[in-house]
Amino acid sequence: MIWILGWILQESSAKALEEYDNRDLSEETYVVLMLDGIQFRGHQVVVCVGVTEDGEKQTLGFAQMDTENALAVSGLLSRLVERGLRYEDGILCVIDGSKGFRKAVENVFGEYAQIQRCTWHKRENILWQL
Repeated sequence: MIWILGWILQESSAKALEEYDNRDLSEETYVVLMLDGIQFRGHQVVVCVGVTEDGEKQTLGFAQMDTENALAVSGLLSRLVERGLRYEDGILCVIDGSKGFRKAVENVFGEYAQIQRCTWHKRENILWQL
């Protein structure tokens, strides 16, 4: 009986993740993207949070990757564009000091992106050096 419940949970979770990962992003206007890498159960995960014109934060996507390299992050951002993320009016991208994040943002959004270094990350880097 337990294995049946586990199978049902796994199937429903896979379906929910697929729906989440394929939802249309063109209905909202996002003015800010916040990108960060986090460690989750021993894995590196890059998360992208969008902020709408109304100030609402929404997780737009995430990807497991070995490092925060430009190629992998560009893939995540390109997938968001394929799903309808609009940036032609400009978009502010808040990133940590990762060169890979900066290059990915420049590769995908080009001149439409304004890049801001996350002040929290900058603060933490300075305090860590003391």
